[in-house]
Amino acid sequence: MSAIYVDLRAAARILLREPGVVAPAEKAIVTSSTVLEIEIQRMLERLRVSGALREASYAAKRRESRALLGAMHLFPLGDEVLELARNEYPFPVLALDSLHIATAQLVAREAGDLEFWTHDAGVAAAALHRGLTVQGVEPHA
Repeated sequence: MSAIYVDLRAAARILLREPGVVAPAEKAIVTSSTVLEIEIQRMLERLRVSGALREASYAAKRRESRALLGAMHLFPLGDEVLELARNEYPFPVLALDSLHIATAQLVAREAGDLEFWTHDAGVAAAALHRGLTVQGVEPHA
């Protein structure tokens, strides 16, 4: 079975049932960083506070997020991840995105065949720059 790595954008599309291509979570070993737990919680809270999610929907999405995260193999932010995340890029990359990409690099070393799933062209470009196979978006040249 192949492995996929999902960042927040890819996980959100699954969790929020957003339109568009979705990571094939049922057909692969799904991995991510432990930072995804915090990102999902903050995302759901932002949606609740902004009024985009009512309390009942928020509670349901929290339960769904725990189930989604529970089905994933989450990797901690260890020294090797932090070291890889510190490496320079030739273009701007956000800190959390660099942590996801660094974690995926380590997972790819172990798993071999890994697809990095994102729906953000900038993150896709950064992941491609680090040699990852990217799915979910066509990066801009």
